Amino acid sequence: MENNDIIVVKFGGSCLESGKAIAKAGDHILREYAQGKGLVVVVSALNGMTNRLISLAQSCTNGKVKLEELDEIMAMGERTSARLMISALNSKTLDDKDLEAILIDPSSEIWPIYTDNRHGNAEPDIVETRRAVKEYILPLIREKKVIVIPGFLGKDKNSGKITTLGRNGSDTTAVLLGNCLDAQEVILVKDVDGVYSYDPKKVEASLIDHLDVEEVMALTSAGTKVIHNKALSYKTKDMDIRIVGFHNGHISKGGTVISGAVLPDLHVSLFNQKLQMLTIVGKDISKAENLHALIEEIQKVGSELVGASLESGSVIFYATIPEAGVDSLVEILHKKMIDANIGKAITNHDDLALITISGRDLETTPGIIERISYPFTEINLFGFLTINSNIRVFVNWSKRDHALKRVKESLNLPS
Repeated sequence: MENNDIIVVKFGGSCLESGKAIAKAGDHILREYAQGKGLVVVVSALNGMTNRLISLAQSCTNGKVKLEELDEIMAMGERTSARLMISALNSKTLDDKDLEAILIDPSSEIWPIYTDNRHGNAEPDIVETRRAVKEYILPLIREKKVIVIPGFLGKDKNSGKITTLGRNGSDTTAVLLGNCLDAQEVILVKDVDGVYSYDPKKVEASLIDHLDVEEVMALTSAGTKVIHNKALSYKTKDMDIRIVGFHNGHISKGGTVISGAVLPDLHVSLFNQKLQMLTIVGKDISKAENLHALIEEIQKVGSELVGASLESGSVIFYATIPEAGVDSLVEILHKKMIDANIGKAITNHDDLALITISGRDLETTPGIIERISYPFTEINLFGFLTINSNIRVFVNWSKRDHALKRVKESLNLPS
């Protein structure tokens, strides 16, 4: 069996709310197994179980439960689900042959997921985990065994104590195992059919069949619960992640597929063209129809709009310089502004460079703005924008190399 025939399937707790639901999850697995796929099944705790265990732990300790003890207690939710799934799978037959499912638990000698010692939100040791997966798990898959693993859990590589992986930790488990197995696809089975254009409970929303990683990160950074960035960080370029509904006929079809490469942890780059900054003031400038009219004019002259900043009485556009020259864009925007009576005055600065700092969870990393802005205490700053896990900084073109070097130094990145 080749690695591209391996899939990892994770069932969320909302899909495991009863014995009947667990049996149905087993039917989904049987259907995929019949197609010759190598299977790793990751399970969350039964619906509501984790919250119940946390509540009990807090209650019996008067709120003084230790984190490492809480990890052991919470782990029982996923460990119980895994045992129920094993029973469900081992009760099924395929072409008069028993399907053999194997439980791999943190107490097992072949448990593969190792972490640091941060109880409650441990970070996987990808090197040690990959080694264990290749040594212990892959041979079993190639023997046509179905592997069942409780999600959310790890093991401290030094002490051997159980750890938990934090929010949406079962998703992290599934994508991490997919990474280590070089799996072609990770399927996250949820109680929704996939990702929608908006909340289908509020509007008549459309199911999205495909998203790339940058689109997903833009949605998650804005609060949409698609997949947690910690789980997404283990996605490989060639792995697809499919989010699909539990009640779908075939969990390997339909839903929303996430593809593409994940952003690096932190990266700094310099835009390769000189830019101009155009500021237009006027009380009606922020109206949608006026902004649309001005952006149309920018596009007409062949400029690329790389950033914008808006206030109630002004707008700033950062755009590439058109072939006709700097003045051509200023003149056409000025004419539109006067003819359509959508502004009072325009100013232009035509000698700017763009430095972009990008990376996962950039906007939520404490202190990152201070570290990025510190070098500009000695360099004039013409704009500072945060957009979807990247920060854009505009400086004088003649200072671009110096600014780039100083930002990399501040972020401890190689020059």
